[in-house]
Amino acid sequence: MRQSFWKLLAVLIVLSTLFSPFGFEFILFVDAIGFEMFTLLVEVQILVIASQYKEKIEKLLETFNTFLMERDPNYFVSDCKILRSYPPMIIHALPTKILAPLLVAAIIARGVYLL
Repeated sequence: MRQSFWKLLAVLIVLSTLFSPFGFEFILFVDAIGFEMFTLLVEVQILVIASQYKEKIEKLLETFNTFLMERDPNYFVSDCKILRSYPPMIIHALPTKILAPLLVAAIIARGVYLL
C-alpha cells in the first residue's frame, strides 16, 4: 500500500511537471545534470538565502526562545559543554512537559518498529 502510494505520487509529479509550460525542459535539465547535482544546487540556494537573512532568522529564533522561556518554567537551553557531559539535558530544550515524553515515546516506538 505504501509503495503504491509513493509510485502514484511520483507519477503525478512527473506528469504535472511534463504538462506545465516549462516542465519538459526542466525534466531534461534534471536528467542532464543528474538528480544529485540538482538537489545540491537547491541546497546551495537555500544556504545562500539563509546567509542573506541570517540576522533576521536569528532575531526571530531569539524572540521565540524568550517567548518559550517566559511561558514554560521547565524550558531552558543548556550550554554545549553541559550537553556533552549529560545528553539527556536536551529534553529541557523542548517546549512543555508534554512534548518531551511524547517525543521519547515516538523514538522508542520507531525503534521497536524498525527492529
